Amino acid sequence: MRGHQMRVAGSVIERRNHRYTAVTPPLHDGGHGKVRRSLGTFDTSEQALEVLRKANLAGFRTVASIPPSELAEVPLADYLDGWLLDLADEERTGRISRRTRTDYEQVVKIHIVPPLGRVRLGDLTTDRVTGWLGEVASGRTSVRPGRRPSERTVQKVHRVLHLALGDAGLPTNPARLARRDRPRVHTTKTIVRPTVEEVCQFLTHVAACDRHGAAPLLPLWRLMATTGMRRSEALGLGWDQVRLDGDPATVSVVRGLHYDGGFYIGRPKSRESKRSVGLDPHTAALLADLRERSRGLRPVLVGSGERRVELDLVFRSERGHSPLSPDLVTRVFVQEWGHAGGRPGVTLHGLRHGLGSALLAEGRPVTEVAALLGHSPAVLLQVYGRDLDASKRHAAVAEVTARLYG
Repeated sequence: MRGHQMRVAGSVIERRNHRYTAVTPPLHDGGHGKVRRSLGTFDTSEQALEVLRKANLAGFRTVASIPPSELAEVPLADYLDGWLLDLADEERTGRISRRTRTDYEQVVKIHIVPPLGRVRLGDLTTDRVTGWLGEVASGRTSVRPGRRPSERTVQKVHRVLHLALGDAGLPTNPARLARRDRPRVHTTKTIVRPTVEEVCQFLTHVAACDRHGAAPLLPLWRLMATTGMRRSEALGLGWDQVRLDGDPATVSVVRGLHYDGGFYIGRPKSRESKRSVGLDPHTAALLADLRERSRGLRPVLVGSGERRVELDLVFRSERGHSPLSPDLVTRVFVQEWGHAGGRPGVTLHGLRHGLGSALLAEGRPVTEVAALLGHSPAVLLQVYGRDLDASKRHAAVAEVTARLYG
C-alpha cells in the first residue's frame, strides 16, 4: 500500500484491492498516547478525500471530545461526523462489524444530514424529528429524489438517529418519540419456503448436472439445506470446525464470511448463532470427499491490516486460492433452481426457512429447532411458526385433546 499526502491533515491510503482508506493524523486517545483512526474505506480516492476534508472541518472531534457545555451549539452534521469517527474506532477494535458501520454511514449521508445537518442540537425537538420522519417517509428528504423509502427503511433511519443522539448525553433524546409517532412496519416480508420434496428434487438435479460451476456447489447447498446454516456461516466454515469422526458428525458455527469490496470475517448474527449442528450421513460423506480433494491447499488470507487472518476454509473458489463469492453462490443457485423446475421466488436463504418450517410441522420441539437454527424460541415462532399448515396443526391439536379428554 502507498500513501498520498494532501493539503488536508491526514492521508488517503490505496489498498491492494484498489480501494482507498481515509486515515486521520495522529490523535490523542486518552491514556493510549497518539493513534491514527480509519475514517472508512471507499471505492475512489475522491470519496476518501471528501470524508477526510469533512473530518478536517469537524476538527477530528469525536463525540467524547465535545465538552457538554458546547453540545447545544454543535450542528447535527458536525456531531454526526464525530459519532461516525467513534464508529470507525469501534469497527477497528471489533466491537461492531464493517457492514453495520457502512449501513449507519449511508443512513446519515442520505436521510439525516441533507434536511437536518444545519440544525443545532439545542434546537432539535421531538416535534421537529416527528416532522422530519414524515418527510423521510414521503421521500422528500432523500438525496435520491423520486425514490420513496420502504417502511422498514424509515424505521431504520429513526433507529440510527435515536442511537446517535443517545450517545450525546443530552438531558432528553429528541428522537425518543411517543409510541404513536414512531415509524412502524405494517407489512411482513414474505419468504417463499420450499418443501422437502422440492429441495430433494433440486439436490438430485444438481448431483446429475454437468454444467460448469453447479456440481461443485452441491456440498455447500446440501449443508445449508440440511442444517439451516446461513450463507455467511457456511462460507466462513473452516475444516477445524468440522468433526466427521463423531456419531453423528457435526459442524460448529463460530463466524461468518462477508464481502464488502473485499472479504472479511464477522461475528455470527446473534448470540444464539454460535452453535453446533449435527450432519446426516449423506452430507457428512460429501464433506469427507471434499476434504480429501482439498488436502494440500494452503490457507486462504481473509481481511486486511490488523484483522487479516489465515483460514483453512471448507468452501473455496475454483482454483482454491480465495473464498467463494457470496453473490456467485446465490446467482448459480437461482439458475439451477429454475432448471430443476422449482417454484419461482425461492431464494438460497429460503432453504433455511424451509427446514425450520418442516421441522416444526414434524412436531419437533421449538427449543430444539431454535437451537439448530441459532434463534431464540420467541423469534423462531414469530418467523417460522406462522407458516405451518393449518390443517396439520388442527389435526394435531384434535388428536392430543382427544387423547387427554376422551
